[in-house]
Amino acid sequence: MTDRSLYDLAALTDAVFRNEQARLQQILAQEAQLRSALADLNAQARTNASLSSQGVREIGADMLWDGWVRRMRADLQGRLAMVLVRKSAMIAAMRNAHGRKIAAESLLEQWTKTTASAHRKTLNEQEQSLILCQQTLLRQGRPDQMS
Repeated sequence: MTDRSLYDLAALTDAVFRNEQARLQQILAQEAQLRSALADLNAQARTNASLSSQGVREIGADMLWDGWVRRMRADLQGRLAMVLVRKSAMIAAMRNAHGRKIAAESLLEQWTKTTASAHRKTLNEQEQSLILCQQTLLRQGRPDQMS
């Protein structure tokens, strides 16, 4: 692989990971909204149960209210269950994206270290060759050709 392709790979895997994070944040917001709606519904049901309901019972409104609360609770719990399933799948996808991101970063880091080491080695060899040439010229008595 070339240095450009490794940089591109690292950038791409990072972008995929960030996209997965953003998608997960949306699901977490939906989960929080549904949990809040369930908590509000439960609070309303508790408040209604504590009120004096003699007149309400006479006309059957308490049974209608209880039926509505049950239907709403079932609907909210069903929607929450679907969100939790999607959340679970997204967490798995985010784990995979994170693993790929870490692997790409590791490859790039390893390549950078190897390239830097090879570059240092080449510079050292060039410097040693120059020193040997200078020493040879000095021995031959031609210091004027050194630069």
